[in-house]
Amino acid sequence: PTLKKMALNEKSGPGYHRVVEESAALAFGLLQDDSDENREFLIELIADKDRNASFVRPFAAISLGLLGAENEKYNQTYEALVGILAGKESKPDIKPAALTAIGLLENEQAVPDLLFMLENGKVDRSGADDLKDTELAFVVQALGRIGRPGTDESANAVVDKVTSLLTGKGKKKADTNIRRSAAIALGQIAPQCDAKVQDKIIDTLKGVAKDGQDASERNFAMVALGRLASADGVDDKIRADTVKVLKYYLDKGKPANL
Repeated sequence: PTLKKMALNEKSGPGYHRVVEESAALAFGLLQDDSDENREFLIELIADKDRNASFVRPFAAISLGLLGAENEKYNQTYEALVGILAGKESKPDIKPAALTAIGLLENEQAVPDLLFMLENGKVDRSGADDLKDTELAFVVQALGRIGRPGTDESANAVVDKVTSLLTGKGKKKADTNIRRSAAIALGQIAPQCDAKVQDKIIDTLKGVAKDGQDASERNFAMVALGRLASADGVDDKIRADTVKVLKYYLDKGKPANL
């Protein structure tokens, strides 16, 4: 009850500083008290556009993600987050927070929706607003967090789509932040793939580490290679090849502006 009072920060109350309001919203996820009542409170909080003066709505969304997908109210939680993505928002932080929450939920049911967003630039809902490139970068991040290589219809649909963002195959060249997220996501998804697909991912990441369009993209590709090589059950040859690539960059380096 005290946290709810702080998060709501009503005018008739003591007038908490906005940091108290925001921290209270985040505390619900950290406490892991996954009751229907708490979920419904957070859902109402993220839907209240009158609370845009602080980050209370984004932190409420993160709390929903931290509570996980086990509660029988998961569908209600997910639809509330997708509703944020479909609507118009005046603040730039709420949609990235909603996508971060979807990733934190780690539910594979979200994968087809996330792929639709990447293909079409919006949520698969009637009248949905277009997603900005920055928001699409968080779509890729969510796919990486979930870690599923594909869908029921196509075993490697996610890998293929994320790879295409880095190789330039598609409707247009991906935004820099989308490419950075794609490099990270491949490292998260690769351990769940078979050896043949892992080989393909390694080739893609090698190319990005060598010729990526900016330093962050190249660095994230190297981190992704390390993540793949260190995963349990990875083929010894794949691990050895990856270590060889990383040793080259450790020994030779590469100027950040190239």
